[in-house]
Amino acid sequence: AAALCGPGVWRNLQFARGDISGFFQLAGDNIATILTLTNLLSYKPGVGLGIMSDEHIYGSVLPGLGISMVFGNLWYTWLAVRLAAKEGRDDVVAQPYGINTPGSYAL
Repeated sequence: AAALCGPGVWRNLQFARGDISGFFQLAGDNIATILTLTNLLSYKPGVGLGIMSDEHIYGSVLPGLGISMVFGNLWYTWLAVRLAAKEGRDDVVAQPYGINTPGSYAL
C-alpha cells in the first residue's frame, strides 16, 4: 500500500495530447452550466425563477460547488495515478469530474 501512496507514484503523471483541450472543454461546459443555473435560481425579474436568494447562491452554493470541483478533480487524478502505478501503465486517464448539466436543469 505504501508504494501506491508514496512520492514515486506522481512520477508517472504525464500530460498527453488532448489534455489541454479536454480541460478547456470541461471548464467551459461547467462555467456555462453555473452561469445558467445562477440566473435561473436567482430573484431577477423576468429572468430567474426566484427559487433562492442571491445571498444563498453566492454565499453557499457557488463556494460549495467550487470546493467540490477542486477536490473531486484532484481525487480522480489521484485514483488514475495510483492505478497507473499499480498496473505499470502509462495510458490511464482520470474520469472528468464536473456538473451534470441535464441533471442540474432538472433541479
